[in-house]
Amino acid sequence: MRRIQDPMSAKPKFENDIFISYSHLDNKPLSEKEDFEWITEFTNNLSKLLENYLGREPNIWRDNRGIRPNQDFVAKIEKALPQSAVMVPIFTPRYIESEWCEIELISFINPDQAQLDLVINDQFRVFKVIKTPLRDYEFPLKIQNATGYKFFQIDNDDYVQEFNKSMYPELRTAYFKRLDRLAQDISNLLLELPDVQGQENPTQAADSGKPTVYLSTTGEDIRHRYFQLRKELIDEGYRVIPNQELNGSLKESTDLVENWMAEAQLSVHIFGEEYSGKAKMQNEVSAQAVQNRELQRIIWIPKPVLDEAKKGEESTLDPVQVTFLDGLLNTEEMQAGASVISDTIEALSNNLLRRLKKLEQPPEPSKAKEDAPSAEESVPQYVYIIATKEDKDAVKPWKKLISEQGYEVRISRWKKDGSLDQEAYERALIDYESVLVYWGDGDEYWMEDTLDAINKSLTGPNQLRKMAFEARGVLIAEPELDEKEDFTSSSFHVMHSQGTPSAENLAPFFTDLKAAKS
Repeated sequence: MRRIQDPMSAKPKFENDIFISYSHLDNKPLSEKEDFEWITEFTNNLSKLLENYLGREPNIWRDNRGIRPNQDFVAKIEKALPQSAVMVPIFTPRYIESEWCEIELISFINPDQAQLDLVINDQFRVFKVIKTPLRDYEFPLKIQNATGYKFFQIDNDDYVQEFNKSMYPELRTAYFKRLDRLAQDISNLLLELPDVQGQENPTQAADSGKPTVYLSTTGEDIRHRYFQLRKELIDEGYRVIPNQELNGSLKESTDLVENWMAEAQLSVHIFGEEYSGKAKMQNEVSAQAVQNRELQRIIWIPKPVLDEAKKGEESTLDPVQVTFLDGLLNTEEMQAGASVISDTIEALSNNLLRRLKKLEQPPEPSKAKEDAPSAEESVPQYVYIIATKEDKDAVKPWKKLISEQGYEVRISRWKKDGSLDQEAYERALIDYESVLVYWGDGDEYWMEDTLDAINKSLTGPNQLRKMAFEARGVLIAEPELDEKEDFTSSSFHVMHSQGTPSAENLAPFFTDLKAAKS
């Protein structure tokens, strides 16, 4: 969540919020018949978006009169740059070749010319806008690790398509999505500046006694979840790495990831609809690291994505991603000790925080562990099974199966008149960690009412629970119904009873249970 501040208290102590550095040649229209100036429109759009997030009009310094290289240009930038909280350089081949652009950039990142460090709370004060593709080594070494915002895409024939409405008007939405992400990241940093100014060491926001989390970079479709988790973890005082995009070659990126992974106690890997070779590589590095040392691993695949991937050839996902996710779920080498989670982002966040709290606790002496179980080990983990009274006997083998896996199991209760014991039911939804709905005799309306009751325990004015369920599932059993065949859920694992009860039938449910237990 973004931190909310009074707009007046958030006003920076800099004369300028942003210094936009660019080559004037990149602002020229494509032809004499056009008046579209990319840099000018970019600046205006960014200003309007920032005003939404800051609650005030941002102060943006941009040379829009073409004063270079005369009119005492050096004196002007020497005054403007130290008084700018953030720099947004717009990288193109022309920018790299420009002597004056280089002067601006070097002047900003030179620590002798800055009021603050270049990196604040693991965030660079330089936000790289990449208008045209560049090779990694073309960026100055000091900001190679800064996040880059690509305002282009590569088409299926490997040609570059810039987010330029004159050439590709159909990419207008993609342009604004990328710009909005840039605006949010800049505003978050600007809102933090009043807090960090005056601190002796503002770059060290994370508590040195807390674990370090490696949060893998992701595909574009799920990137917003990456930033959401990253912000939550940093707000809790954890150090989150890497603090950059992986813009280099696969070999260069792999070397960097291996070095970062060595610093982490927990690695988190998020996979969505889009295939990402670098996301795959980061999982491979983590899977290799866990073979050589203690490293906790979590893989999160949102349930809708997971369900779609399981359709195989009928899936609407990219076939490459379907193949990758299938391997991730079914190949021991790719999973390598990771807990695979497909619950909500809130459940993932809760899972991460529980794990990190445990990692913060000092290890108990080995003798104490031998003599008596710890308090945490003695606390049972409960699974609540909801079923109709008619399915009471059918549920018993499943209760036994789950109990044999090390969990305490409770089944919904009924009164003598056959009605559900509502008081016990509501108490169970509050107290028990996980819930499994057994759909046998009940009709579709019973199922809908049951899921609605569970979901209402988590949200709304009548919210009962303070934490998300560690595992949620629906087990579909006989008799066969058309409604059962068509049933899907975005928040519950949907599993099918097939003959004799087995752990395989409840595999995704058990995966979530084990993840919460570890």
